[in-house]
This record gives sequence, C-alpha cells and structure tokens, in this order.
Amino acid sequence: MMLCKSAEFSEMANIQPLTVMLLERLDDAAFLVNLQGRFIYGNPAARKLLDCAPEDLLNLTISDLHLTSLLQFWSERNLNPTPASILCFSDRYILSFHDELAVEVTVSYDREIEQKCSCLLIHKVDPNLAKPSQDLTLPHIPKLEKVFKFIEENYVRSISLRDVAIEMGYCPSYLTDLVRRCSGKSVNYWIIKCRINLACRLLQETNDSVNTIALTIGYQSEGHFFRQFRQHCGMTPLNWRKSQQVG
Repeated sequence: MMLCKSAEFSEMANIQPLTVMLLERLDDAAFLVNLQGRFIYGNPAARKLLDCAPEDLLNLTISDLHLTSLLQFWSERNLNPTPASILCFSDRYILSFHDELAVEVTVSYDREIEQKCSCLLIHKVDPNLAKPSQDLTLPHIPKLEKVFKFIEENYVRSISLRDVAIEMGYCPSYLTDLVRRCSGKSVNYWIIKCRINLACRLLQETNDSVNTIALTIGYQSEGHFFRQFRQHCGMTPLNWRKSQQVG
C-alpha cells in the first residue's frame, strides 16, 4: 500500500483508510486525483498501467494517461464546476504509438467533501484486447475540430505546426498549448499519427515500395520516414509488412 511520507502528500491524510483498502483490492486501475489533476493515490492496477513505482505516480497527472475524453471533461469541469458528478465514457488508451486499447472510464467527484478529490476508475484494461489502430479519424474534441479537420485534409503534404497555426490564425506557441491541453498530445504527434496509420494501411494493402509510400504520405525523404516509422512502430516498414503477412 502506498504511504504518504511528507507534507507534499498531505492530501492523502483526509482519505479514509477503508477507501484505500477497497481500492487496493480492485482489479481495475483506480486513481484519486486532486482538483489540479495530479494523482494523490493509485492502486496496484493503476501503477501497473502506468508502469511506475508508487512514489513516481505522485509526480504524474491525468495528462499522462493520454485519454482525450478525460482531458476534455476535466477542462470543461474546471470551467463550469458543479457540486458533484459521476461521468462514464469510453476512450482509447494508447499502449504505444500504433497500439491502442478500448477502455471504459468512470469519474466521480464531490467538491464539497473535505479532501476535494476525484476517484478515477479505468475498466477493462486487458492487454489481450490491444490491437493496431488504422483508423485515420482523429479524436472528436469540439475545441480542436477545425485543427483536426485541417490536419486530416492536409497531412499527406509536408505540413508542420507552423502551417497549422497559420491556417488557424494562431501563433505556434498558443496552438501547441491548446492542442496539448485538450488532447494530451502535440500537433506534430497527430500529424505523424495520421501518416503512420496510412503508411501501415498502404504497406498491408499494396505492393508499393517504401520510398513510394513515404512520398505519398508527406515525407520528403525515405530516411526520415524510415526513422519515424521505426520509432513509433518498433520495427522497419518492410519488417512490419512481413509481420502482417505471417499466417
């Protein structure tokens, strides 16, 4: 069980020991989160999900879960606070750049209780359910609708953060902060995600060469595409193609 060892973790002092004992026994990942979105507790399943030690988890926030629906809810809740609420929704937990897992998230909070924290449960976190996602559709986040629409329509060109910012009428630093705050990821991440997902589809469904695919999806050099693909998929494009043909 995670113990509080300094005043930094004094928020846990107001959490009932029975609450912690019950959360410790859950198979689902369970977090207690303060109003700023920082974790003040995580049960064994939560720590396993984030692959971190108890003391390291206390330095993380909900942004480290990379759940876009959760980030959107948190932002809206802070803008329009209510005394109490329970929210359930589905989301995608990103295991790696190209592997995602369907999860169900429950958030409950009460601003009037002494500890002023939320309980966050993540259900059905089963590694056996993970599978590569080749869906090019970006998350539905109203505040980023125009940003994502531009990326979806132009990612096969050599666009960058600057191009997206100019199109939106924002300075790059503002757009960077907006996208990261609402989605937990950078503008460049979403551009690359679209490109790599399309690359995987072309590698699987066509016999096009790696160089042809690289040019098709917006890379100016095969080497740049090769490095990014291996970084995000864990293998070279040709090895990925071969792995899909096995069996």
